[in-house]
Amino acid sequence: MISEGIMTETAKPKPDVVLLPMAVAMKAASEEAQRLLWYKTQFGPVLQSRRVFARQCHGGKDVLLSQEGADVTLYHPQDHPQAGQDRYRWEPQEGGIQFGFLLKDESPDAAR
Repeated sequence: MISEGIMTETAKPKPDVVLLPMAVAMKAASEEAQRLLWYKTQFGPVLQSRRVFARQCHGGKDVLLSQEGADVTLYHPQDHPQAGQDRYRWEPQEGGIQFGFLLKDESPDAAR
């Protein structure tokens, strides 16, 4: 389980995505509907969103959570100059959870 300190810390910027091991999610809730609710209650505050979308990745070993939608990807698409490379800078958290921050060329401010 995630410590309360991660959920309430306000000094750090909001991550764009959260990556967590499926084993952590399965330990929290074995049924898919329960896991979806758990994602929302545990990670909605982290993502500062009332909606949390979940997508399995790494062959089902991990879950990627986003407020943007279930089509968010870890890596640049094949038609991108950085195809296959990470879209995020990762900050490890406890329990194998990672917070992802869009790299500079991916952030909405980069277009300005």
